[in-house]
Amino acid sequence: MTLKDKVESLKEEFSRINIQISDQRKNIYAQQNIGSTLQNLLKTGLSETDVLEINSILSSYGFDYDNINKDILNKQSLITDLSITEI
Repeated sequence: MTLKDKVESLKEEFSRINIQISDQRKNIYAQQNIGSTLQNLLKTGLSETDVLEINSILSSYGFDYDNINKDILNKQSLITDLSITEI
């Protein structure tokens, strides 16, 4: 395979991946609550990478809905802490 062939092959692969990304975005945005929430987050200045990193952080912990297990995050406490704003 020549360098020119390799470059063309990589361009085609890049194009296919961009189409897949676009299709996946459409799928996410088509889900009423998730799509609009994600769009709002992106409008606030968060990037897709930021959202993925937040997901990774939250996924690395379990959620304790009843605040029984002190070693994992309590969902309601997290929401309360995140919603507190200083004036």
